[in-house]
Amino acid sequence: MTARSPRRRFKRVGLVLKAYTKGLVDHGALIIRQLERAGIEVTVDENVAAIFPKERTAQVHDMKVDLIVTLGGDGTILRVLQQNPAPLFAINAGIMGFLAEAPLARAEESLARILKGDYVEDRKMRLQPKLNGKNLPACVNEVVLHTSSVAKMIHLEVMREANLVHRYRADGLIIATPTGSTSYNLSVGGPIIDPDVEAFVLSPIAPFTLSSRPIVFPAKSHVEVRMVADRPATVVLDGQIERPFGIDDALSVTRARSDAVFLRFSRDFYKRLHEKHAISI
Repeated sequence: MTARSPRRRFKRVGLVLKAYTKGLVDHGALIIRQLERAGIEVTVDENVAAIFPKERTAQVHDMKVDLIVTLGGDGTILRVLQQNPAPLFAINAGIMGFLAEAPLARAEESLARILKGDYVEDRKMRLQPKLNGKNLPACVNEVVLHTSSVAKMIHLEVMREANLVHRYRADGLIIATPTGSTSYNLSVGGPIIDPDVEAFVLSPIAPFTLSSRPIVFPAKSHVEVRMVADRPATVVLDGQIERPFGIDDALSVTRARSDAVFLRFSRDFYKRLHEKHAISI
């Protein structure tokens, strides 16, 4: 949910950008100078250290910062959030940029507003997946389990706590947060979940049945997925990380202990939905 909070003081800021996207290096250089003029210590993603040789660099997970600024698309944002808990301000240089707040053309002026404290904090619930009892990176959008073989369905069993929810024959399953409900989940016919609703949704991908429907679970739920028939499958976390999944594996999903924190100018979820998806709801 989105809420007002005390203004943060930004003494150290991290910068992550997709260097191979046209024009981003120049924008990155302008942002670095803007931050340094404000007396802020800047740490640049080590992956672009060769482009900014004079700047302090670190891997994203090692950045000790008060804020991370991203220049890229939703993939860049999700990658950062999997590695670092710092609040994030996202400047869109991708195609849709649903998670981003500011357009690239207004990058510097938008960042100036953030530094002055003109923002709201938007806290997004995340999912905590575990594979065979071991924590995987938390997800802002979704945990996806899908077939690894083209044109071969997988047979899955889903439990909530000790109760059987459903057995699916499908290309896979999506377990999505309210944030992720407007992403992959939406494309397979799953419901849009208002971000103020504390819940997550399970949506089958191309189920081989007339009766399979998405199911919305309370955020406090513990959902477990197991394979019924041995077919190769893959767990994908926010489109960034993949793990193999087989007959002897168990995937569990609960709400993560910590939320992702975005800095935004507006709390109007439905305006964002109309602008990014150009749909009528």
